[in-house]
Amino acid sequence: MKTYAQNSPEAMSRVVAMMIVTDAHIDNREIAVLDRADAYQSLGISRENFMRVARDYCSDLVAEASELGETLLVDPDRVDNVIDSIDMADQRIVVARLLLIVMAADNKQERGELALLDHIFDRWRLTHDEVAGTVHG
Repeated sequence: MKTYAQNSPEAMSRVVAMMIVTDAHIDNREIAVLDRADAYQSLGISRENFMRVARDYCSDLVAEASELGETLLVDPDRVDNVIDSIDMADQRIVVARLLLIVMAADNKQERGELALLDHIFDRWRLTHDEVAGTVHG
């Protein structure tokens, strides 16, 4: 799996990309909501570089696939590796806010998305009250 510097814009972007593909497809509404929320500025990355990070994450998933082409989208070790690359509280809150707007983009929350979000909040020791803020989608 590709690695990025701790707390870098790319590491933050990879967490968001992970949420986008958790339901096994990329919904254009998820990208559109990131565009409207000015998410890339919040992450400190250009839209183009965010998309590169997202493509790289998808490539990593393909590389991890079994001989039958199967991969576990919410593999606990991979998830922890990805989210542990962010350890600064303010960056965690920025990312968590973006995860919430990505989840709301298609007006439905899949079980895998909810499980991933709960795991991230638990691991990062965040509450929904801490994350509530002004990120508009």
